[in-house]
Amino acid sequence: MKASALGIILLLSISPALSAQTAKPSLTGAVTAPAGTPIPNARVSARNLATGQSSETETDYAGIYQFENLIPGEYEFRSMPSAFLITQ
Repeated sequence: MKASALGIILLLSISPALSAQTAKPSLTGAVTAPAGTPIPNARVSARNLATGQSSETETDYAGIYQFENLIPGEYEFRSMPSAFLITQ
């Protein structure tokens, strides 16, 4: 997806799980427009580059999303507001 075509910025922050009982990290981020306005109900996908496994979630009213129990590794993230069509 070309983010510049939609004018969307995907902000990511990775917060590894701090519990000794949990070996899988979580990831929290926000989807915002270039002006900083949150984008609610945006679909966000995370694809593990090594395994090809994908997970999807949706942002809340403040544009915040969270993935739980991700397998450690490199990921490709995509975001699309629900009002737009994905084109590649």
